[in-house]
Amino acid sequence: MATTLNAILKKQTWSGDETGRILIFSLTDNFRRTNAGRAPRPIVGQDRMAAMIQSLRDPAESAAYNRYRDLNNWLQKYYSVALLHCERFKLYATRTLVTITGALASQGRVNSEFALVNAEGRANFHEAEQKSNRTTLDECYYFAQGYNRALDMLAEHLKMPDVGLFKMDLADLSDRAAALDKLTAQLQSQLQGPALRVLKKRFPPFTPETLVIPEQNVAMARALVEDGMRAFRQQDGGFLDLLTLRST
Repeated sequence: MATTLNAILKKQTWSGDETGRILIFSLTDNFRRTNAGRAPRPIVGQDRMAAMIQSLRDPAESAAYNRYRDLNNWLQKYYSVALLHCERFKLYATRTLVTITGALASQGRVNSEFALVNAEGRANFHEAEQKSNRTTLDECYYFAQGYNRALDMLAEHLKMPDVGLFKMDLADLSDRAAALDKLTAQLQSQLQGPALRVLKKRFPPFTPETLVIPEQNVAMARALVEDGMRAFRQQDGGFLDLLTLRST
């Protein structure tokens, strides 16, 4: 089986895998062009692609092509989902940064939405709101790293490193969280007693190294990728859940 784009295009007849790989090559090429500000363009003309698909007479070859079609749809769908999780991470990190910045500006006395410390110096957090913020940061980061892990598995299995173009920027998320932790430490230096204890409880450091995907889940997910790419069929949607949903 030809695996590179040039090798596939030089052939006169194609397998289902080769025809399907063109879908993924086209997707990654258009993604790269769009990010560079250039208009997408087809790698293979519509008529030629239709002829390639129609030439797949063997049901097994058609099934192989369909696996790549499912993968093509999966990549487009979950890239958007992962991007949404990253945007939520940024939103909640910014929201918490505003709270901490306000606390620093008022030297520990805040009369804002979160009311960090009241006039008598007693802790007065909106506990549910802050728990929601930290939980959201953890869940969004966990999803993004699991999604990236899935792309790594796929790129390795197909020997198509360009699939990595769809990965999320975890370093950016970590940098944003580090900025939040730095401001939190500054506020801690200005507080003491009950206010300091509550601050440490409500704004614990963001520790991505503790958000570890269980090895059992990784092994199960990898098996789905290697088993005829079952991972990307709609009826096997649990593949990504193995890597992105935290156990409670």
